[in-house]
Amino acid sequence: MPAKSILTAKKLEKHFPSSDGTTVHAVNGVSFDVYEGETLAIVGESGCGKSTLGRMLLRLHEPSAGDVLYKGESLLALKSKEMRSLRKELQMIFQDPFASLNPRMTVYKTLSEPLKLHQSLHGKALEQAVFDLLELVGLSTFHANSYPQEFSGGQRQRIAIARALATKPTLIVGDEPVSALDVSVQAQVINLMNELKAKFGLTMILISHDLSVIEHMADRVIVMYLGQIVEIGTTEQVFNRPKHPYTQALLSSIPHPVPGFKQLKTLEGELPNPKNLPQGCYFRSRCKFTGIRCEQEHPRCDIEINADHHVACFQYQQVPEFIPVKLEEHESHDYQLRQKIYRQFSEAKLAAEL
Repeated sequence: MPAKSILTAKKLEKHFPSSDGTTVHAVNGVSFDVYEGETLAIVGESGCGKSTLGRMLLRLHEPSAGDVLYKGESLLALKSKEMRSLRKELQMIFQDPFASLNPRMTVYKTLSEPLKLHQSLHGKALEQAVFDLLELVGLSTFHANSYPQEFSGGQRQRIAIARALATKPTLIVGDEPVSALDVSVQAQVINLMNELKAKFGLTMILISHDLSVIEHMADRVIVMYLGQIVEIGTTEQVFNRPKHPYTQALLSSIPHPVPGFKQLKTLEGELPNPKNLPQGCYFRSRCKFTGIRCEQEHPRCDIEINADHHVACFQYQQVPEFIPVKLEEHESHDYQLRQKIYRQFSEAKLAAEL
């Protein structure tokens, strides 16, 4: 695991005022490091605060409390002009490729603006840079004068990726970058992102609810529940040896292709209201292993299982071992399709290198 931290979240919080006069606690005291060159995934069910957290990391949302350090420097201490200058190093790929591109701007216009702003390119140099970006993401230069509505969802997301790369970033946050795409197109975009990450030495934060995508792309995984981190570890640790009961329930929700196989860990009880979070552990009302300490004290994700693996659970030793789903033994249709495309792209890449 790379030892050098490029981005640090320090006790980040985000609260939103509600129309009834109460406050929604979307993110609650989140702290972690992002290491140079890694892909860090943030997973959790809808409403857990993962997208809000991703936006705070790039200061697209201002935190209610806490700080974000980029290369040791506080982003919150920067003035607007300084932050605009730094944004070339910090880019985001949004979930919906149909909404993230301006329908009134051609692809050329979309890609040329960041090139002019951050690299001061003009004339023939600008035109060549746009063409290079298109070729980089697998699109023809003939597409340069087309509008977003003339492309498929996968092609639009490739344009969005090209736009993010135009500034030569160091870190990219992908907020559900493939969830709006077909399974076959997802695999192509995932493969493209992996190749570009390796080629340019990028650091990536990947926000997703699709665990199969996470397992294929991430080096480490953060699991969120009700605005807090409940588990963090390497992908292998979190997927094969999860210790938090919520992580186990999340992983067991993956459909298993083996008939009669039952591992689904159903969650009983009501999800606490983020406007009125309970005392103690936020998960205790749905947990079978809760103890007295869970009712009185709020656990932070600093309880060490082993190196690189931490959990926010006082009772983790009482949680049974998890049996990971081995899809390669009984592959689902979607899994087979993705793997076929991964193999095709890998073979094509190898042939090109030869």
